[in-house]
Amino acid sequence: MWPDDASWTQRDEGDHLLLTVRGGLSLGTATSLNRVLDKLLLDRGRLVVDLSDAELLWQPAVEVFPTVLASAGGWPLARMVLARPNATMAAALRSARVPVNVPLAESFDEARCALDERPSRVARTYDVPSATASGAWVRSLVASLCEDCLLSDALSDAAATVATELITNAVTHASAPIHLTLALDRRGLHVAVCDGGPTPVETIARPGQAGYRGYGLMVVDSLCRRWGITPYADGKTVWALLDVGPRSRF
Repeated sequence: MWPDDASWTQRDEGDHLLLTVRGGLSLGTATSLNRVLDKLLLDRGRLVVDLSDAELLWQPAVEVFPTVLASAGGWPLARMVLARPNATMAAALRSARVPVNVPLAESFDEARCALDERPSRVARTYDVPSATASGAWVRSLVASLCEDCLLSDALSDAAATVATELITNAVTHASAPIHLTLALDRRGLHVAVCDGGPTPVETIARPGQAGYRGYGLMVVDSLCRRWGITPYADGKTVWALLDVGPRSRF
């Protein structure tokens, strides 16, 4: 039997920190672990998490790892590798597609090497102020990701325009909290804005539809390969996917 709570200890390994997690990962311990991971990633930026003595008691707890990595800035500023999970934990992590964002390693040596390799998906998440976000602020966030991943200036400009339009719509028509996510993988550059607006997908006018009054989404439509709206019970996400040019490390 695994305890209902978890504990952790940290050790400085020189070029990275090692966090050893023991006990059961539940709803309560996942919240506490999120705070610990966030602090260590912001302090050092290179973290190996030893899961050999951890057991999963609540399936959604595995989402703490990609979530906290994205909020800490993502690769290459924040790097995290999960090491030596047991078979049950490893299966749960793979089922939730956690290794797409946070690599898994069977040994500490493998984990150390993985810290220097870019994961297959790089993601960064930001809280958007309730007031209208500055265009310069949005462009700086997009430019930082594009520069780190060797994306073209043209793509950076297009993604910044898309992000600005989506944030402006959210700030104007929706409610807080509002989050911006930028993610890069083999499919392209993803720009997503999540808000608390209850507007269902079928009521949002699309470019070309009768009654369409704005040009923001028309601009988005012209710059991306695809875009769409995903509704939730407590809000929605408006997302766009932009094609990536040959200079990308992907």
